[in-house]
Amino acid sequence: MDTHDPTISQLTELVHGIAERAPLLEARTEKAATILLRGKVAPIAIDAYQVTGTDGESYAVDHRAQTCTCPDFQHRAPEYSGARWCKHRLAVVLLRKLGRPTRRVALRRDRLSAFRRPARRLTRKAA
Repeated sequence: MDTHDPTISQLTELVHGIAERAPLLEARTEKAATILLRGKVAPIAIDAYQVTGTDGESYAVDHRAQTCTCPDFQHRAPEYSGARWCKHRLAVVLLRKLGRPTRRVALRRDRLSAFRRPARRLTRKAA
């Protein structure tokens, strides 16, 4: 990884931090970082995301409800701090921790741009 890119270095720090606190999640966190770097996480609502996994399937992650629709989350996901964790949920957490614009920010930006007045064109009056 290129250590000069602040986003990559921040992501690396986050991955190492999670691995230190929860060694059971280390492999899933590394896979989550790969998913994130490939641009496979897309916000679809305020706390909902569509994550395309390494197998090409898309899964719905609800950040607020702490759920994912993938089979790993449903059947095998390890528990940490009272929640179940798959690589898709971890990818969403990494995205949010990096401070990338979420859907809420995008919606707010869109609303603001709708209220901006268009630039007025100056015209000369005929004499």
